Amino acid sequence: MKKIAIASLLAAAASSQVQADTIGIYAGAYAWQPSVSDSTEVGDLGFDFDADDNATSYYIALEHPIPIIPNARIQRTDVTADNKYSVGELDLSHTDATLYYEVLDNWVHLDLGLTARVFDGQIKNGISNVAIDDTVPMVYGNVMIELPLDFYAGVYGNATNLNDYQVYDFTARVGWEAILGLGIEAGYRTFNAQIDGLSKNASVDTTFKGPFAGLSYHF
Repeated sequence: MKKIAIASLLAAAASSQVQADTIGIYAGAYAWQPSVSDSTEVGDLGFDFDADDNATSYYIALEHPIPIIPNARIQRTDVTADNKYSVGELDLSHTDATLYYEVLDNWVHLDLGLTARVFDGQIKNGISNVAIDDTVPMVYGNVMIELPLDFYAGVYGNATNLNDYQVYDFTARVGWEAILGLGIEAGYRTFNAQIDGLSKNASVDTTFKGPFAGLSYHF
């Protein structure tokens, strides 16, 4: 029995190693419908915004078998909110460039790394524009569990509390992957940004949150 148990453990370890020692490409795109909670200010002017229903996000990640070199992931999110009462817009669109390592890679997947979030948005108030264009370092984490019948579930996200940026951004998702790698994905994303120190005494304290649905691909 002891020999059988040891053989089983060795086989499981070998299977896990084979799975880890492959090149994988992960990609996806989804439509996001967030509501917005906002207290954006420019000088002494406050603004109330409605979320844009056309928020979108798409990503691609590359994983490889070289242990010392991190894996890479890029995600783009376009998200804006229109002012309720006058001409104006809050744009918190950004690109995430992430380097991460696979800590676990079997039926439970755990990735940890660092993200550079590049904001390229702005605040428009009908009179002047305030740029939101900093690059912010963030901690990245991703947990995913493989489920029966090619389903999976997990949570991934980024967070930082640095200088004038306090940001957290978490996505809970479930998905199903077909034999050829094409799948569907749905979930809920919460993106909170507290930003101070902008020009013209502007500040942002906003939460975008809501469901999303889209397509995924794994090769």
